[in-house]
Amino acid sequence: MLTAETLGALYLGGVTVTALHRAGRIDGTDDAVRRFAAMADLSDPPYSLTGF
Repeated sequence: MLTAETLGALYLGGVTVTALHRAGRIDGTDDAVRRFAAMADLSDPPYSLTGF
C-alpha cells in the first residue's frame, strides 16, 4: 500500500523507497520493494533553481 503522502515524498525525491519501507510507509515483500526502488529512486538528487 502507498499513501498520497508517501507518493509525494517519492515524487519530490527527498527519500528512497528502501527508507520508506523501513519506516513502515510502504508494504511489500523485499523483492517487490527492490523492484519498485529500481523504478522510483532517482540516481541524482533533485534540484530546483526556484527558492521556496
